[in-house]
Amino acid sequence: MHEGHRGRMREKYIKNGIDSLAEHEVLEMLLYYSVPRGNTNETAHLLLKEFGCIANVFDADVEDLMHVKGVGEQSAVLIKMIKDMASYYNRSVWSERPTLSNSVDTGLYLVDMIGSPSDECFYLLSLNAARKVLSFNLIERGTVNSSSVSVRKVVEHAVKNRASSVVFAHNHPSGRLVPSENDIELTKLLERAFEPIGIAALDHFIVGGGGYLSMSEAGYF
Repeated sequence: MHEGHRGRMREKYIKNGIDSLAEHEVLEMLLYYSVPRGNTNETAHLLLKEFGCIANVFDADVEDLMHVKGVGEQSAVLIKMIKDMASYYNRSVWSERPTLSNSVDTGLYLVDMIGSPSDECFYLLSLNAARKVLSFNLIERGTVNSSSVSVRKVVEHAVKNRASSVVFAHNHPSGRLVPSENDIELTKLLERAFEPIGIAALDHFIVGGGGYLSMSEAGYF
């Protein structure tokens, strides 16, 4: 009986795409590949009951997933990989080193490149005179503020990359796209550091929750 149901579910997906599936059906089908036989429908419902929505399921840690009845290590790892694979795909799309001619292009690039790490990270985006990406560097992992981010390290990376201009970026794991006082202070500190060396500091972006904020456009830069 289960094999017949699985076949119908696969046919539904192939013919009509993923938008034809309910949340629990997406999880149910995913679990086919870690649970070769049996009914995964109940496990899918239990996952949604435990975490609230499919996004929270994919955000959950392996250990937390395994607390749900029917989810073993193999299933938990498979579920966890979905979000990581999506981030990997998004970064791969930008492998050509694009030209980022405006804040929208830059924001979308940063959202895909940064993804959604669980801790706060600070990045430097180096551009040439035509605003083509030269390099994208992780500078600091952890709390991002004027005392934790080495201004000298940021400048050294920009010089090493032979940048004509730079964009600073960091993520807010909470998804709240509002700069803190520390964010504003760090931005001003970095802007002053780049003035004497002829490299233009264009903007500072905050990324989180699948969106971004340009501090320049918001009047903070």
